[in-house]
Amino acid sequence: KDLSLLDFSTSFSPISLQMGCHGYPNGTVIMKSEFHDLYQTLQRSNDLSQLSFDLLDTDTDTWQGLARKHDVILCNPVELCGALRQQIFEDLEILKLTCLETTGKIVPGIIRVNAMCIESESLMSDSAVLGDDVTLGFRIAEFINMYQSTLHVDVDLTSLDHVRLTDPFQLFTIDLNEKLDDGPSSFLDMKRSVNVVATDTGHVTAVIYWFEFVLCDGITISTLESVLPWRQAAVMMKSCDIDLVCGQQIKVTGSLKNSCLGISVDCDLSEGS
Repeated sequence: KDLSLLDFSTSFSPISLQMGCHGYPNGTVIMKSEFHDLYQTLQRSNDLSQLSFDLLDTDTDTWQGLARKHDVILCNPVELCGALRQQIFEDLEILKLTCLETTGKIVPGIIRVNAMCIESESLMSDSAVLGDDVTLGFRIAEFINMYQSTLHVDVDLTSLDHVRLTDPFQLFTIDLNEKLDDGPSSFLDMKRSVNVVATDTGHVTAVIYWFEFVLCDGITISTLESVLPWRQAAVMMKSCDIDLVCGQQIKVTGSLKNSCLGISVDCDLSEGS
């Protein structure tokens, strides 16, 4: 039997056409309507008329009523800015229950969330108003900063001026193909704490994070790789004043709910052994 592919990348992606030449000649592609003409032009110009993919628009709810079963669901869970796609895990849960064969797989199957504590004056100045000199002398910094988000996106760690205060650590391992007899998938609501030892002395400005995708056995890609288009994201530690000394220990807690990643740092430090 021909295998069927559901491409849930949502942005423009030719991968369904590529996979169509390797055993997946039919299926469904869910992407923004602005890319539909480009997708069809690419299919025609490469003489791939034998492939049969239904194009659906991400901005409508029609794809949520799909009854057709697919062997593979392909998705890109992370925006190019480095943050998770809005409602991605809730959408995947719906597709997993309604559109995936019992023997089917989601790709990537495993997502690892890696993080690191850093000190960075430049990141702090980009994410908050630090003085009155940039607001024409008006004393509004305190009030503006109260309403600013703690999430900072489009961070390029390779060029960011920063000091590593910890080694990279793994915060979450998310299994999109987990088999549960009843109840929702665990990736809809997760919480985990990691004890981390400081490798340098400094002030914790932010916890920066990135993702690893396990596509299949032996093939993993990371959103930290400079040759790939992704940036990284950071959770700013605005309400937690932490000065670390090399060898001290902190507890970093991550929460994942509504496809939103939250990170907090326990300020109760203790000396490492």
